[in-house]
Amino acid sequence: QIMKPITKANVEQALDDREFPDFVIQAFNECIVESRINHSNKVTQNDAVERIMKLGNVSRNEVFENKWLDVERYYRKAGWIVKFSKPAYNESGEAYYNFS
Repeated sequence: QIMKPITKANVEQALDDREFPDFVIQAFNECIVESRINHSNKVTQNDAVERIMKLGNVSRNEVFENKWLDVERYYRKAGWIVKFSKPAYNESGEAYYNFS
């Protein structure tokens, strides 16, 4: 059998089907609920990272190395409109997700 190149559709499907550890999804779910309690759609990246570290007993570096913050597609499949925003290198502020 000859190896064929992966198609764009295959890559998109792989990204859509990506699974995350339970503690990552639990962390985001808790952050989303807390945000809604506070009448907001915003979840800061730092809050998500801190919660993932605590629930998963993992380091900040592991969170970024494993791309565990790339949850936008996962939540879109569940019906959310998710946008990620972060300030440019010359701007102040913090990175955040908007879940609506």
